[in-house]
Amino acid sequence: MAKNLKLPNSYGSVSKMSNATRRRKPFIVRITTGYEIDEESGKSIQKNAVIGYTKTRQEGLQMLAKYHEQPFDLEKVNLTFREIYES
Repeated sequence: MAKNLKLPNSYGSVSKMSNATRRRKPFIVRITTGYEIDEESGKSIQKNAVIGYTKTRQEGLQMLAKYHEQPFDLEKVNLTFREIYES
């Protein structure tokens, strides 16, 4: 098995979820969509968008590479039929 190498900056991540023992697809693939400043603490908070879930880390890396080949709008992924019909 190959050692887990670091991905390039602003590329995304593949990580195993904490409740992975009860899932068929325990790996989450996500990218950073932006940052927000917390008014109380003054710290920046990273905003993530989920691309999908996979069975293995290798499949997740492939999904991330495929996303970067042809990026798509993550806001339109979760549209309902009504929203599509009305637009």
